[in-house]
Amino acid sequence: LSSTVRPSGSEAEQAVPRLNHFANLYMNAKLPAWYMQLMLSVRQIGLDKGKIWTDGNTDYRFIGIGENLRRLFWNVAFNSHGKCFQNFFEPQQLAMGTPAGGQILALGTALLMEQNPDHIFIQDDLENMFGTAIRMEGVKNILANSDCSPWHKIIEYENYPMANTYIQNGQGKLTRAPWDYEEGGQQGATVSSLTACAAIQPYLKQLDETLRPHGGSARKGIDDGVTHAPPEVLWPAIEKFYKDILEHCGLQVNRSKTKVYSPNGNYVGKPQEFAIGSVSAIMPNHLNGEPTEITAEGLTIWGVATSQDDDFIRANLAAKTKLAQFPKP
Repeated sequence: LSSTVRPSGSEAEQAVPRLNHFANLYMNAKLPAWYMQLMLSVRQIGLDKGKIWTDGNTDYRFIGIGENLRRLFWNVAFNSHGKCFQNFFEPQQLAMGTPAGGQILALGTALLMEQNPDHIFIQDDLENMFGTAIRMEGVKNILANSDCSPWHKIIEYENYPMANTYIQNGQGKLTRAPWDYEEGGQQGATVSSLTACAAIQPYLKQLDETLRPHGGSARKGIDDGVTHAPPEVLWPAIEKFYKDILEHCGLQVNRSKTKVYSPNGNYVGKPQEFAIGSVSAIMPNHLNGEPTEITAEGLTIWGVATSQDDDFIRANLAAKTKLAQFPKP
């Protein structure tokens, strides 16, 4: 934190040092418990997703808006003292302090596809990870790590209480909701990411160690992951991982966002619920200068098209180009 130098002794000059002092009290869990719980309170609103369910009700996505100072305090502290979390999560989890973790996941996957054409690659996503992860599973794993001991108090403080929820009533006034939230966490809050990722870490590490002797691996960027191995090893290992995180962490895979890809087209043993990743697009000058529709297989990892089929890359570029084009007047 920094501030513009102002005349000596002014209230404005003292604002940043006072905020720093307050932030230190907060991050070291030295403020009263009632105040800590107040900081965790959220206002719940529903975002209209523009879809109507079959029963006629509007599809809303409910989110909670919390105190933004928490995020500021956590970001400053994490950037200065968060190295222990990077050590705790790597190499399986690449979004907890790993520099350019998303880029490593995407470009690393492209290289692994080239090196292991006989492997099957699974790109999966965990459903509402922040909102449903069992807090105490993550807290337990972090507390067991002595390297992160300076963080233990604030992580306990922010995870143990049921947070108060407020909603706007029919008269337009903010009022206490008849429910609280006690599992999961606020999206965008650093502690939510840490706790949810720590909850699955033992099972993610176990999956990775199962695949390594066969040249495979398991990596995640928070809830988005890529797992690969020969098919006879991969299918039972990934199903065990999904079973473990459902049983112990309250999390399940989002099948609609989960895709698979095999560079050499070998999908032997693929369960029906795993869809092959593919994209279709009109290529304006593909064959003999004529527009041609092509469909190609591959995965899009953190926005990066990855495949051993060049047509998958071309089709993704064509699809993105079409989205970027403005309609002619």
